[in-house]
Amino acid sequence: MTRQSKSALAFPWSYGMAFQELRHQPSLVRKPFVLYVALTTIERERATIMLANMARNRTVKPQHVRTLLRQIGDGDWCLNGAPILFTGDGQLVDGQHRLTAVVKSGNEIVSLVVVGISYETALTTTDSGMSRSVTDRLTMEGQKSASILAAAANLFWMYRSGDVVFKGTEGRATHPEAVKLGTQDQTLIQAASMSNAESQYWRGFIGVSQVALIRRILWDIDHDAAETFIERLRRGMTDEDPDTDPIWRCRCAIQSRRARGGDGRAGSIVPIVLHAWNLWRTGERRMFIRAPATFPYPK
Repeated sequence: MTRQSKSALAFPWSYGMAFQELRHQPSLVRKPFVLYVALTTIERERATIMLANMARNRTVKPQHVRTLLRQIGDGDWCLNGAPILFTGDGQLVDGQHRLTAVVKSGNEIVSLVVVGISYETALTTTDSGMSRSVTDRLTMEGQKSASILAAAANLFWMYRSGDVVFKGTEGRATHPEAVKLGTQDQTLIQAASMSNAESQYWRGFIGVSQVALIRRILWDIDHDAAETFIERLRRGMTDEDPDTDPIWRCRCAIQSRRARGGDGRAGSIVPIVLHAWNLWRTGERRMFIRAPATFPYPK
């Protein structure tokens, strides 16, 4: 319960922060447990001082900082109750990535600040819970085919961002970005749903999330033509000259690649499919199809 108001604590970063003292008496034989809690705005100067008073901590993960920078810069940062934690003597034990992002961005955030956690408690319990994945979030939002939709949202984000290698972490969507796509992009939602319904036909051939991505991309060009192309690719349908039919040759190229133990990553499969689409749309024929040297943006 709240015992008294503390206008400030004697730490370099606490100037102007109004703390509430929270005291808990677990039993008559144990000392009261006291925390000081404040809700405050943290700007670059205060974040810098907080970081200068950091206890032993894990190594900063640059990718996580970049993710936070995007969230703060895009206005996706929000107060969720997760505090920045300090020990009783004012040493930072949790929050270094958030504070580093504030310093790098120059923008301010609003956060809870909690003082009084022991270093040992923070070390053994902080971040030990299971975080919610994008799939979890989409499921909670009532989306069907949530796992396929989550993967497709990330692939589509990378595609739109120009990361057509679909590899690594640089171009990956942040959780809020992926959730936003997975709940607001109705075309992507429908593409994921249709592709998931056909999953038994794509198994061992093309990843279902990749099919959803391909649908999402091609529907923007020509919905009916895209569905004809995808159906022929899925069923192995060919025209009167299968040896040069780009859709059939695409199917053969992917199956041959998978049979040889080649990977099924989007960066390997999607370019072959989009190259076949371009050939099919222009009426060109090929005896063999492989991914071109430059990414084949669909026409």
